[in-house]
Amino acid sequence: MSEIVIPYTPRKLQKFLHNEMLKHRFNVIVAHRRSGKTVMCINHMIRDALTNQKPNPRYAFISPYRLQGKSTAWDYLKQFSAAIPGTKFNESELRVDFSVNNSRIQIIGGENSAAIRGQYFDGTTDITRTIILGEATKEQRDRFTRVLKGHIALSSHIFKKGTKGTDIDYLARKSLNEIGCDYDHGTGHGIGSFLSVHEAPQRIAKKTMFESVELVPGMILSNEPGYYKVNEYGIRIENLMLVKEDENNIFSFENLSWCPIECDLLEIELLNKKEIQWLNDYHNKVNLKLSKYLTEEEKDWLKTVTRPI
Repeated sequence: MSEIVIPYTPRKLQKFLHNEMLKHRFNVIVAHRRSGKTVMCINHMIRDALTNQKPNPRYAFISPYRLQGKSTAWDYLKQFSAAIPGTKFNESELRVDFSVNNSRIQIIGGENSAAIRGQYFDGTTDITRTIILGEATKEQRDRFTRVLKGHIALSSHIFKKGTKGTDIDYLARKSLNEIGCDYDHGTGHGIGSFLSVHEAPQRIAKKTMFESVELVPGMILSNEPGYYKVNEYGIRIENLMLVKEDENNIFSFENLSWCPIECDLLEIELLNKKEIQWLNDYHNKVNLKLSKYLTEEEKDWLKTVTRPI
């Protein structure tokens, strides 16, 4: 990439902040009004966006309110980006797209917290894990294990074309239902990429809860059975999964979420051999996929929590 000159000369404080921000992943700046922090942050993002070697890098300037972000940062973003060849401005979405490396910067408002919950700049996610602080009771281990059994049953299910989410919801509840327990929410919802964490039309739920549609390849849904005892404890295990179809028109789910499941909460005697194998295989993949991002100390911890049972 050829050299690009941005019409910005940082002041002494701004230059200091630029240098400090390069040293740390997270930064908190406490500064008075008109100290130049907005201009500094905008230009820091522009430089990062243009020099990022990853595919399609995404950045956001998040203000408490979208209109506030538009009034304080949008004009600066356009001003300092204008000199970059091939830059496109989207006024309705307050977004700048750089053709140099397909990077993007967008102004986002935080007034609707649900709109940015689970949002990453290359997509959207939703995941839940349950952990124990202290010693779990036998009942808690029993309920946690039954929730996991339901999660595994749904994740492993093979089905045919035309199946709806309401047709398979029972799989996630079966083990709990056997002892007269249940949970009062759907088992799965659609996930939108940079849209909504809860997105229609696909769902996995009881027929009495929601209308359902046919599951088709490419749909992403959550798998989140749970159990809740009022004023005592709650349990949920949630991953995302992708609907897939093979050459024989057989449908299945591909797991998309990789995070350890709390083995210290298990009543292992309740699990059959296939369920134990599923959990061990899952944890092996968690370890392989995440280790490369961790320090040596963190790798040791991950090996411990993903050990075979």
